[in-house]
Amino acid sequence: MARLLLLGDLHLSTTGPAVPPGCPDLDAVEVDAIVSIGDVVDDNAEHAGDPAVGEAYEERGRAFFERLNAVGVPVVAVPGNHDPAACTRRLTEGLENVAVAHGRTIDGTSSPEPALDGLRFVGWGCEQFDLTPAFEYDRYPGIVDTDAARESPAQRATRSAGLVESTVARFLDGDLTASEAAAELGVAPDRRAACASELDALAAEFASLTGLLCGDADGDAESGSESDGRPDAATTVLLAHESPFHVAFDHHHSEDGADARLHKGSIPLKLAVAAAGPEVVFGGHTHVRGRDVVETTAGYADLYNPGSPGVAFVEIDPDTGSLQVP
Repeated sequence: MARLLLLGDLHLSTTGPAVPPGCPDLDAVEVDAIVSIGDVVDDNAEHAGDPAVGEAYEERGRAFFERLNAVGVPVVAVPGNHDPAACTRRLTEGLENVAVAHGRTIDGTSSPEPALDGLRFVGWGCEQFDLTPAFEYDRYPGIVDTDAARESPAQRATRSAGLVESTVARFLDGDLTASEAAAELGVAPDRRAACASELDALAAEFASLTGLLCGDADGDAESGSESDGRPDAATTVLLAHESPFHVAFDHHHSEDGADARLHKGSIPLKLAVAAAGPEVVFGGHTHVRGRDVVETTAGYADLYNPGSPGVAFVEIDPDTGSLQVP
């Protein structure tokens, strides 16, 4: 079994100890690897209005990654939207045990930790602070029924998500054009062109994700993959900052009222998981701790979101792909 320390959505401020509350004693922790799925800090140099404030956030994040690096085990980090790719690279530059897995595969076979042999980490993070999805289905009247008297928020959310997921899947399979999918979703005629454009952008992201998961170098978001493809016997662990769409924990913590239960996860991420079949998926962003499964072409993917601040010890069996969350 490979024992991992999973960290997500810590949102460190500019003050406080180098190791945030809730984290274990890093001088005594016994794990085979540490995995961070983004939003280690709450802001960054490009986004903060005051350059001095942005620098203070990054100094805080750098100090934390230096502590993780000192544990002496592999650290795999995925950028979040609060610490997007350029920021996460600055926070980890020169740290010998830390690898930024954005659009990359990190093969555990090359790790000095024997327990990681047979694991394949695939990273999918964020390029910028703005995490606007390729397809914002809930901004198109007709897709989400606003008749709250007819059904509960949870029922409305489930029905809307089911319609979106099934229709987008048919579009990606080639059964519908983008315009036909927009019409089938109930989008008004004057907005179907905009919706179709968003669906095309979703399809491009889906193609990149599935290519990456299947070991196709052309699907990488950046060069530098440390694997030459997907070994048949490898257990694939997808590290994503976002949560997949239409799962138990993809309603965002900041929403309230009638929209509180709307599914806000990544649609291309969910459908790429179903198509490519990773065994384990770690996702965050919503700050909602939870676990779920997704049916895939290879069986089932086990999904886990550690919440916020997300700190969890998890174990993965490289031989079977089973995930244990104590």
